Amino acid sequence: MAIIQPFRALRYNLKTLKELNNVVCPPYDIINKELKINLIKSSKYNYIHIELPDSYSDAKKSLTQWLNKKILIQDKNDSIYIFQQKFGSKIRTGFFCLLKLDEKYIIKHEHTSQKPIEDRLNLLKTLKIDTSPIFVIALDEKNLIHKKLKNIISKTKYDIKFEFENIKNFLWCISDKKVIDELKRILEKQHLLIADGHHRFQTSIIYKNEIDNKKEYIMTYICSANDPGLCILPTHRVVKFSPEIQNNINKYFNLTTWDKEKTSKIVYYKSGEFYTLKLKNKYKEYINLPCVCLLHELILKEINVGDIFYTKDIQEAIKLTNTSQLNYSGIAFLLEAPSIKSIFYRSKAGKIFPHKSTYFYPKVPSGVVIHSFND
Repeated sequence: MAIIQPFRALRYNLKTLKELNNVVCPPYDIINKELKINLIKSSKYNYIHIELPDSYSDAKKSLTQWLNKKILIQDKNDSIYIFQQKFGSKIRTGFFCLLKLDEKYIIKHEHTSQKPIEDRLNLLKTLKIDTSPIFVIALDEKNLIHKKLKNIISKTKYDIKFEFENIKNFLWCISDKKVIDELKRILEKQHLLIADGHHRFQTSIIYKNEIDNKKEYIMTYICSANDPGLCILPTHRVVKFSPEIQNNINKYFNLTTWDKEKTSKIVYYKSGEFYTLKLKNKYKEYINLPCVCLLHELILKEINVGDIFYTKDIQEAIKLTNTSQLNYSGIAFLLEAPSIKSIFYRSKAGKIFPHKSTYFYPKVPSGVVIHSFND
């Protein structure tokens, strides 16, 4: 079902820069103003100048200069690039490749917005490179991908090691045709889910259909759903209190005091008190919904997405309920993260999750590998 190809990546020239830790950056959509300033200060060659430039012409100027100065150089061989990240006690392993653009077999789970698509499309038209990969998860029910990657790296020393945002990163450049062909065969039978990069994927579809049909592939980071390091963090919600929200809670749920010990799909915080929300028996038709879908379909259904504050940090969520100047004072909903299988099967059935339902951690840094489709 999925078609992948190796590619000759553009990469930072480590003979010149020595290490990557001060030149890679997070994906564009999680970079705020303060972080952008710090990344610019870290190095004049930081990838922020490409990934999230002040202007598209500035990005073009930086890319041209870096190529001419051989700050960025292109690999000689078509390769896939195994990429491993170690964080805490966990290790996540995947690989970079090119994935054929085909909406039929690539499952999406979130809506896209027009503004980010316009931004990424303008950058794509200007630079003619995939600045950062989309992150895709393969269902991998037989665990073939994870086993194959683990076997390869057990026999081969990594090519690059660097630390970024307290995460240890390792890259293996694999040009062995037999290995690549085996991964191709494995991927042909896989269902794929976009974890991160819905806007980048949609941008490339538009570019292919409306600008240049020769762009048939998109740079992709693929990870197995069975990888033990695959980590999804919950994203909590803070909103202003309203009688409508309270009425919805009372209608659909029973409230009990939360002791902070037992796990709960949805915890409701108001005025210093924590409550567990348990669906009433007469609404059993909703019982299998992921908690974030329960929250939005039953409780926050009248609330505009723009009036919700999202955070991964429980303490920040609680603090914001008492900070009136932020316009979010009121109540918080602390959520359990959805399982990867619930995301797969709901999305495969064509049901889209609410905005910011998933946060796959850690993010894949931008600037490790770059795909130029202009050569």
